[in-house]
Amino acid sequence: SSPAAKAVVDELLRVIKELDATKLRVPAIKSIGSLARSFSAKQSRVIGPLVARLGNTDQDVAMEAAIALKNFVSTGNYLCSEHSKSIIEFEGVPLLMKLLNSGDKKTHPHVLALICYLAQHDSNSNVLIKAGALTALQTIDPKVNIEYTELETLVPRTISKLQPYLTVEQQQTESSTGIIQFITEQSKAVVDTIGGAIPPLKTTRIQLFLKAKCMELALMSVYYLKKRLVIEEPAQKLR
Repeated sequence: SSPAAKAVVDELLRVIKELDATKLRVPAIKSIGSLARSFSAKQSRVIGPLVARLGNTDQDVAMEAAIALKNFVSTGNYLCSEHSKSIIEFEGVPLLMKLLNSGDKKTHPHVLALICYLAQHDSNSNVLIKAGALTALQTIDPKVNIEYTELETLVPRTISKLQPYLTVEQQQTESSTGIIQFITEQSKAVVDTIGGAIPPLKTTRIQLFLKAKCMELALMSVYYLKKRLVIEEPAQKLR
């Protein structure tokens, strides 16, 4: 918090953000990572540049960024929850998934560990699931877990933590799909009915007819949605 310390941090961040030189960036990232426990939750300005470097084309830089961010969100950091929210807000999850899908394999263990630590906070679960993190964890090469003892317990625990959210997510998707399908079918019926009725109808009568049919469709859709919720909510509570 002293002016001298702030000046050092500012210079490190400048190197991370502006200098396109691996030999300088990597040590700067490592330095910020080693100071992870020193930053308050309000100092999200430190998180942003590290998250951005996850997308760096130089895999050494990307890997060091993942390692540094892991220090911010590991359970040993008492502000891990606040820092994890900052990583999510800076769109870190898509970059992590990209690293898993196309990055150097040596970065994967660090990325997986970072994902696991992010998943320990319930507010991040849906974001991770939508990005495909659960699938990534479930399809890890077993050798990775053996070689990196940190992942040996982290991965199974994270999978168990995310799976209940996936179930809810799937049910919501199924419900939405069912409702959309229902509305689509009813809309087609309305169009077919209108198509057969238009010739004998005058303009005013057509407008009234359309209004009545739209109201009917809306009421039927609400009824359908309520019916699904009555069935699904007790089932979710039982789990």
